[in-house]
Amino acid sequence: MSDPVSQHPFPAYIGSDPYVFVSYSHRDKTLVYPLIARLHQKGCRIWYDEGIEASSRWTQAIAEKLAGSAQFLIFLSRNASQSQHVNDELDFARHKKKELLIVYLEEFERSDDLQLRIGSVQALISEPQSERFWEKLTRAIHANVWSSENSESKPASSSISPTDLVWSRHYPRVVRMLKLLEQHRFSALRKVVLNRLEDTFHWPRERAQLADFVLGELVNNSFEHGCAGDGSKEVRLELEIKDNFLEITVQDEGQGFDLASVLERKGTPRDLRGRGLKLIYNACLSLVAADCGRTVRAVVEKMPWAVTRYFEEQNVTLIPLPESLDYTTVERLNEIISRILKKNHYRIVLDCEACRHCSSTGLGFFLNLSSECDEKGGKLVLFGVGAPISNVLEMLGIDVLSTAPDLPSALALFEK
Repeated sequence: MSDPVSQHPFPAYIGSDPYVFVSYSHRDKTLVYPLIARLHQKGCRIWYDEGIEASSRWTQAIAEKLAGSAQFLIFLSRNASQSQHVNDELDFARHKKKELLIVYLEEFERSDDLQLRIGSVQALISEPQSERFWEKLTRAIHANVWSSENSESKPASSSISPTDLVWSRHYPRVVRMLKLLEQHRFSALRKVVLNRLEDTFHWPRERAQLADFVLGELVNNSFEHGCAGDGSKEVRLELEIKDNFLEITVQDEGQGFDLASVLERKGTPRDLRGRGLKLIYNACLSLVAADCGRTVRAVVEKMPWAVTRYFEEQNVTLIPLPESLDYTTVERLNEIISRILKKNHYRIVLDCEACRHCSSTGLGFFLNLSSECDEKGGKLVLFGVGAPISNVLEMLGIDVLSTAPDLPSALALFEK
């Protein structure tokens, strides 16, 4: 007689609404199935490999369902870390930039490779008997994947006091569900966040206050337009510290909006939403919208870096680079570069002294800008290039970029 726990506990979700993709090792199914079964009973829309038809191609079915998911929930263990299927799904989820949520089924020694791939993703330790675990898990799952047909479908608003906020360098990511009728709780939360930025993360007061402004504008915007007076609707707030940046993600259940159109149009004094978003855009390192505007992500930097200088004598523009060159900072850099190039300034110096990390996106930024400057008869010069950039260039055999040891030497190259 087969063990009933090892059988698939429920049909995988089929439909057009947002859902969670669950990744796990089949060797752990006796641990995983009870967990996802409880989430399913609470109204969470879940897809897992029960949903693959016998006639389907396994890899293709997995890829399609993962690509279409709203969130990637992975149950990690020794078995899972050694499973090729689980590792492939994790890599594909990262490639598709899916939000990862990790539940550790057990304590085990994680390889350097695994640590690198999961990074500082939010993680929970499985404690099925603990209501605190279930509270954290349900709050970490996107609000839009809970079915409205179930009375337990959506996680209730946080009963945890803002002063109990677990947010530190060891726990850099926090998620809160906020209800329209509990705006006073959000006001208290803002004060705690402001204090933590200064006391725990050592942000300068003016930068912490700027982050507080962005946080308040985004959440209150969602309260006003996303909830639209409906007390049953919720706003999902996510805060994450990444090196010297604060990433603020706000998700609501409204109809959404077109961020690009709002930023482009000329606002009137009464157009508060447009004015507010433009202020946020100018204050942030990056501001992007997803899910038709129902999700907005802002990145605020601990210290401003994109302050350009123009050297009139050499007709050269100096641009300092941030500590990390990744898709977020490169996006902002491209906006700054675009404004400079529109002035026909194609003689550019990049200050690389502060840069400690360069991704493939950052490398592409260097090559594209160098090519564009050359095409227009200008020049791109890098100075203060450290190991993070030079090692990548050397490894790939790239020698088309002009470099100099310091700023005077870089400016001298334009006099030749």
